[in-house]
Parts: sequence; C-alpha cells; structure tokens
Amino acid sequence: MFSGIVTEIGFLRPIKFLSEPSPSAKKQVRVRVSWSFKNFFKHSVGDSVSVNGVCLTIISNGLGYFEADVSNETLAVTVGLDKAGAVNLESPLRVGGSLGGHIVTGHVDGTAKINDVIQSRDSRVISFLTDKSFYPMLTKKGSIAVNGVSLTINEVDLKNQSSRFLVNLIPHTLTQTNLSNLTTESIVNIELDPIAKMVDQFLSVRSNQKYNRG
Repeated sequence: MFSGIVTEIGFLRPIKFLSEPSPSAKKQVRVRVSWSFKNFFKHSVGDSVSVNGVCLTIISNGLGYFEADVSNETLAVTVGLDKAGAVNLESPLRVGGSLGGHIVTGHVDGTAKINDVIQSRDSRVISFLTDKSFYPMLTKKGSIAVNGVSLTINEVDLKNQSSRFLVNLIPHTLTQTNLSNLTTESIVNIELDPIAKMVDQFLSVRSNQKYNRG
C-alpha cells in the first residue's frame, strides 16, 4: 500500500529478458533500478517498491540499486517498465505512518496519453485521454495516481470516445517527480481511486441483479 507521495526519482534499465509465455506476448523482463544508497539499509529482498506507480518486489539489491522482475501481465497494462528511463519511486506505507496523498495500491488500471500541456505561471495544467470505461470513476476534485504520483482531478469529461481529465502540477511536483518530462503524446500509468472503483463495482452488481430479477 502506498500514498502517492514520491520519495525520489530513480533510473530504470532492463538487464535481462525472461522466457515469454507465447510468441505474441510481451517478454517478461528483469530490471535494475538505481536509488539512494540509504535504501540498501532500509529495504530487504521481498519488500515492495512503487516504480512509476507499479508495485514491484525486490528480488536482489546492492548499494545504490535494486532488481525486480516484471511479468508479461504487468507489461501488458503499463508503460515504461521495459525500457531505460527515469522513474518515480515510493516505499510502502508503514503502520502508523502519515498518509499524505491518497490510498494507492500499486495495481495500475491502465494508461493515459497526454493531449495538451498548458503552462500557467510556474505550474502546468495537463490534459489526459484514457479509456472511456474509466469515466464513472473519474470525479472532479477526486484523486488519481499518475506514474505513482497522487494528484487531484480538476476537470473530467468525455471527448472523442475517450475519458478526458485535467490535473494541475505545482512547481514542487515538477521538481520532485518525472512528470516534468511529460510532453504532448507522452503515455503514463494511471491508477484510479480504489474507493471509486469499489463503489462503481457495487453499483454495477446491484444494477445487474435488479435487471436479472426484472
């Protein structure tokens, strides 16, 4: 469990492609992620880490890095874990710790593509397009995790058979995360608010039950 408050920016690179389940599926990959030396003493093999919003398990670590395996299932619904690049990192929440953002599970729901970036003084307003089915779970002033970063949705609507949502990135977020690198057409990992997903699932089940009884 995470809160969407990124602790540092690391650098990910694939180091080994593992066996693939079928010729058409993406290969599983082992990655090495660089991070602060201090994490070697704070984390152990078997611990979880959020990497660009994706919960990965440490399988080995050394001074200044850890390694993790990324399954083909994870690769199928995420972006950026099978090629080199800067990644947002967050350690899991500790019992009794502070929840600074919102509840984030590290189970990415899908991806979103940027279709507009507007500079507003020191901040940036970014417009994303994502799957239309996510629309009921995207709410104005609600929460969403973008590449693992807890953000507040400023606006949401439907556009060209896609769900569109806008967020505002303040200077602190731009300097402390890799979201400062985003440009038009960039693709990011998103995780919907788990509470919104549970409510949507509950309402869907109730609606189907009512329909079947009718």
